[in-house]
Formats: sequence, structure tokens, C-alpha cells
Amino acid sequence: MLYKALTLIAIVAGPVVAILVNRYLQRRKDRKEQKKRIFKQLMKDRKFVLSSGYEEAMSLICVEFDACRGIEVDIRDCYQMCLNHVKNTHYRNRDEAAWYNEMIKRLTSLICLIAKSLEYNVGRAEVEGGFPQGLY
Repeated sequence: MLYKALTLIAIVAGPVVAILVNRYLQRRKDRKEQKKRIFKQLMKDRKFVLSSGYEEAMSLICVEFDACRGIEVDIRDCYQMCLNHVKNTHYRNRDEAAWYNEMIKRLTSLICLIAKSLEYNVGRAEVEGGFPQGLY
């Protein structure tokens, strides 16, 4: 009797567990793909930091990198530092060139952290080289 009950449970539970595991793995894969899209958009448009694609990718950082531990916390902290720097109009009005250079440093750090979280081997020089130089 016990054998029949366990067999019935296995027949019913097996496919349900398989579906749940499959959904979990698919969600994980989709999240990683979205993070890769954000990284690629930031890298592609870093010469045009005011483009809609760049702004969209920046806006998605706080949504997609939302883990409460590890490098994702560092990414969110760096993202917040970038936002705070943009809001600092007093510093920007006083010395726009220094403000711009500091912004490039912060964006570079952010992109490098995202690359590290995705296990991409991208150096700081590669990222910085894509930003416009000598605007001011």
C-alpha cells in the first residue's frame, strides 16, 4: 500500500517539480540576459551619455541589480553616487570640467562593476577610452 502511494506521489510530483525548476532556471537566464543588455547598452552609448538608450540602461540598473549582497550592492551604491553627482549643480556650476571628469570616473567604475558581475574581462582603460575626451 505504501509503495503504491509513493509511486502515485512520484508520478504527480515529478512533472510539477520539473516545471518549477524549469521556470526558476528560465527566470535566472532572463535576468542575466537583461543585465547583459544593460551592460552592452552602456558600453555602446558611452560616447553619447545623453542618448535615450543610455538613459534607459541607467534607469534599469536599480531594477535589475537588486540583490542584497555581493557585487550588486556595490553596483547600486556606485549608481547612487552617479545620481548624487548629477544632482550636485553647485559643484557643476563652479567647475564644469572637473565635474565632467569626476562623472566619467564614476560612470567608468559603474560599468566596470557591472562587467565584473557578469564575469566579463573588461579593463578600466577600455571603458574610459569610449567616453568623449576634452569636452571642456
